[in-house]
Amino acid sequence: MKSPEHFKLAVFTGLIVGVLHGSVDIIAKFAVWSFEWFELYQTLLSSILVFTFIFAAIGIFFEALIRILKLRLPKNKYHAIYFTASIALLLFFYVATIVNRDILYRFTLWDWQSLVANFLVFSAISLLSLFVFTKGEGIIYLLIDFFNKTKVKKFVGNYIFAVSVFIIVSLIMDVYLLNDFTSSGEKLEGYPNIVYISMDSVRADHLSMYGYKVQTSPNLDKFSKNAVVFKNVISPSLWTILVHGGIFTGKYVSTFDPDHTNQGIKKEEKTFVEVLKDNGYNTAGFVSAAWIKSKYGFGQGFNLYKDRMDFLEHKLTYDKFSIKGAIFTFVPNIQNIMDIDAVRSSEEINKDAFKWLEKNKDDTFFLFLHYEGPHAPYNPSKEFRERFTDDPRSFEELEAAYEKSTGLKRYGNVSENVINGLVNLYDAGIAELDYNINLLLDKMEGLGLKNNTLIIIAADSGEEFYDHGYFKHSRTLYQEIVHVPLLIYYPDKLKPEIIEEPVSTIDIFPTVFDILKIVVPEGIDGVSLIPLIKNDGSYQREFVKSELFGLPGHETKKQTAIIHNEWKLIEVEPETGTIKPGLYNLNTDPKEQKNLYYIFPEKRKLLQKYINDTTRNE
Repeated sequence: MKSPEHFKLAVFTGLIVGVLHGSVDIIAKFAVWSFEWFELYQTLLSSILVFTFIFAAIGIFFEALIRILKLRLPKNKYHAIYFTASIALLLFFYVATIVNRDILYRFTLWDWQSLVANFLVFSAISLLSLFVFTKGEGIIYLLIDFFNKTKVKKFVGNYIFAVSVFIIVSLIMDVYLLNDFTSSGEKLEGYPNIVYISMDSVRADHLSMYGYKVQTSPNLDKFSKNAVVFKNVISPSLWTILVHGGIFTGKYVSTFDPDHTNQGIKKEEKTFVEVLKDNGYNTAGFVSAAWIKSKYGFGQGFNLYKDRMDFLEHKLTYDKFSIKGAIFTFVPNIQNIMDIDAVRSSEEINKDAFKWLEKNKDDTFFLFLHYEGPHAPYNPSKEFRERFTDDPRSFEELEAAYEKSTGLKRYGNVSENVINGLVNLYDAGIAELDYNINLLLDKMEGLGLKNNTLIIIAADSGEEFYDHGYFKHSRTLYQEIVHVPLLIYYPDKLKPEIIEEPVSTIDIFPTVFDILKIVVPEGIDGVSLIPLIKNDGSYQREFVKSELFGLPGHETKKQTAIIHNEWKLIEVEPETGTIKPGLYNLNTDPKEQKNLYYIFPEKRKLLQKYINDTTRNE
């Protein structure tokens, strides 16, 4: 076989294998029903490109070997070799994927356990392939003859053509949609624009306006002078998906997610965005975290919902048999090279929001902006990092030091040096977010939108820095996690106020609807904060609640926090050696260090009766 013909055979084999592999991956995605439309064409395209490249390289190597050894092989031998290599390569991929992801998931690719296991898998499949090629050559030729039948070749050719058209059309559509920022809307007389800004993982007591000793939020401080500032705001939970589910539905977690699936908003739920859209609002959302993607129900009611983290996504996607997933697993550094980080920066969110505002400024709109901001891993830009610390250690280095010193046990022996290093990076992230939010506010002012816009700024949850023996936010409902900031700016209707009463972020949209004179949907737990702001005596919410339903591997199955006046109850099911129930007086013990659970049983029982209730706002 001449060299051009040989290379053509190698490339064509790679194409066939790539189409077959991509098709199997798509079938797997459909089987578990976990995919977004763009993943389908990218799955096929990535498989085709990778396997075509691999077989092209094999072809070059094989051709060089033939020339060096001066071998003369019949044409059918070439076909047999490539057919066997195709089966062997696919078999190795699937077996190695199962071994590395399901058996050796605790090890990296370069740990000796992984190296030995992958070598054994490779050796076993190579020996098996060699045996089949030498002893079962007749079977191989029978299979080749089958695929050379006219009907089979026609089917394969048509399928490849259909796949090619699908990839090309999808790619063009994807590029168009990624750059499309128009959405239908109109001007509604007498209604303000609404902008809801969600800050991820910003604890209230790390903002200057809430008394923090470090100046982390100068722009929000300035903004708050003309806004209603709520000093005691409680998040309904602590995970992004659950908190935003509560905010968008106005319900506590146990109400909108009674089965505790932790999987977002169900289609049958009527979100507040849908109500706004039904009332003529042009609705758009730009989000920076995969947990509030449209596939979890958060795109309901939006004319435009930009939830794409990266062009090639890998976070929260089903990629068990994906070539892309294998590459990201075995060569993780390629994500850094390709700038694929599973989140969108504040700068990226602003860039899209600015484009959208410019194109839709003449409509009456609702704009939702989610900023990942200081969420772990804390990686502020150099400019903001240098304002808060001269410690050269990265988040990953500090986290590794924490894990080594504590053994991931609660209240381990972690040094103040490590804690301060993490806090400084976190504070720098807040300051950078504060700067980017101010850029958005300046953009709105420049477009003449700010004065006629109801602006809500809130956080979804806080962050723990060993306050109660943990880091980040995944295990407890103490104040550092659930106490969040909330600012409402609408100078035409609301004068600046400071509100001390405990409220919940599930009250945000009932408050918006009260301002707009839109009927609030029935069956929600949130209440309007307008009576509280205007101090007309009609606000009588008895308590606020935060809930956490554990995932597999968590110590507890359920935690519930109830705040009633200055008292806070935390119930834990089941109680563990590390996480226990608690009763705290937040006036005298704001850091929740003195557990009064068994000292004041009557107070505890008073709060316990609220656990299964909703608002009790009568």
